[in-house]
Amino acid sequence: MNFRLLVRLIAAFSTIVPRAERARWREEWLGLRAAVLLLCSAGVYAMMSFTVAQRRKEIGIRAALGGSLPIVAVFMMLIGLLAALGPARLAFRVHPTEALRQE
Repeated sequence: MNFRLLVRLIAAFSTIVPRAERARWREEWLGLRAAVLLLCSAGVYAMMSFTVAQRRKEIGIRAALGGSLPIVAVFMMLIGLLAALGPARLAFRVHPTEALRQE
């Protein structure tokens, strides 16, 4: 697209569309951004939950060896799973023998 034509279109848009309409557009864009952020957060949580579920046996072994929730959570965070605290807490509630018996 021609740059000059784009500048003319933007100038025409700003003169044609009243300020209230532009404010409404900004609010719609803000809503869209919030929805995208929410979807991204849900995706990250789902990925971390899946990863922690795969490491359920390892978490069970650490719990059986006397690891407490804070220690296991810190370990999970240190290996790069910063968003894994919630799923790690859920996985830690599983009894160690049940986690070991799963496979």
